[in-house]
Amino acid sequence: MPADTTGTVTIGGSAVGVTLATPGQNGSLTFTGTSGQQATVHVTSNTMSTVQVTLFKPDGTQMTSAFTSATSFNLATQSLTTTGTYTIKINPDSSNTGSLNISVTNP
Repeated sequence: MPADTTGTVTIGGSAVGVTLATPGQNGSLTFTGTSGQQATVHVTSNTMSTVQVTLFKPDGTQMTSAFTSATSFNLATQSLTTTGTYTIKINPDSSNTGSLNISVTNP
C-alpha cells in the first residue's frame, strides 16, 4: 500500500487537492493557527462515496469531524485553543478512493 498523502494548507490560502488512489490510503493536511483565531475547514469537489474529515488540535485531540458523502461541506467553525500546528485527517470509508479539495478560512 502506498504511503498516506500529506501536505499543508494555509488559513485564507488556496484550496489544496488531496487524491487517494489506493483503497485503504488516507490523507492529512496541516496548518499553523494562533490561539483565539477562528477557523473553518471547507471541503469541495469530493468524489469519494463516503469520507470522514476530522480536525485535530496540536496535542492530537479531536476538535470536530464530519462523515459524509456530500460533494461539498464544511466542518463546524472552531476557535483555535492554542498556537501551533493543526491537522486535518481525510479517511475514506472502506475501500473508497477519489479526490477532494480542502481550504481553511478565518470567518
